[in-house]
Amino acid sequence: MKIQVISVLLLLSAEHIFGHNFFEKHVVKEWNGNCDEKMKAINEPLHKCKDKNTFIVDPSHSLHEICDGKKDQEPATSKDPFVTHLCELKDNNFPVCTYTETGGKSIKIDVVCGQKIEPVHYGKPYSKKTSGKKKN
Repeated sequence: MKIQVISVLLLLSAEHIFGHNFFEKHVVKEWNGNCDEKMKAINEPLHKCKDKNTFIVDPSHSLHEICDGKKDQEPATSKDPFVTHLCELKDNNFPVCTYTETGGKSIKIDVVCGQKIEPVHYGKPYSKKTSGKKKN
């Protein structure tokens, strides 16, 4: 019984961490146009240069409501578009990682929701049919 209780507590804690990480990794109040600087905070804990990352500009914190009414592991799409910036790795020389930016794209945001009614993953979930591969 003790192991089950501890397991549940660990899962709940992990979900809180993953949800929190979603906002730390992907959401910014404003964009300063510096991928290299933004990626430092993401790369440090990994001890490597991440290949790419999308940042979502959300000055009014409205993305926090995207999972309202959704179940655990259920996908959600934002009602309104958000401006996004994609940072892609140009020079992999950790700890000095250099990125190129593709930015200013306004799109609706797809996420996967967690138990705490907040996003835990950016993008659509992989379907079993496509196994994560793009359809032709």
